[in-house]
Amino acid sequence: MEMPAFYLALEIMTPDTAPELNDMAKPVKLQAVANAVVLRVSKASYRRATFGDQFFLLDPIETAKYKPSTKLEVGWAVAIVFCGWFGTRLKTRGIALKYQTDGSEVLSDWSGDVVSDIATDTPFVRKTVKSSPAKVEASVATGT
Repeated sequence: MEMPAFYLALEIMTPDTAPELNDMAKPVKLQAVANAVVLRVSKASYRRATFGDQFFLLDPIETAKYKPSTKLEVGWAVAIVFCGWFGTRLKTRGIALKYQTDGSEVLSDWSGDVVSDIATDTPFVRKTVKSSPAKVEASVATGT
């Protein structure tokens, strides 16, 4: 399946543009789709954010090929969905959304709103670590 235009319009995810983890994130934007294959989740999580009763645009081909890097709990699965994380996207595919299989379902030829971004109400700003004056002087002296 080709990446949809709304997903391709997002900036590519980097450590500077999106947090690695955020347990306060939630679905914040929706996108209308028509005649699409979607996943309705009863309970789901992505990078420590948890939420439920939402619809996501599913990539069935990538989902079938995806192998999770860690063992999943019984009753949970992973689907590749086209959804942003703090207004960013992965370069080569949708995000790997972990979801509880009980109460979740794949719907074909579905029209309606899907989650298009997971974030917080406040934009992500990467925290910078300030160097101590002694470290700055040492790095200048050594040229590193």
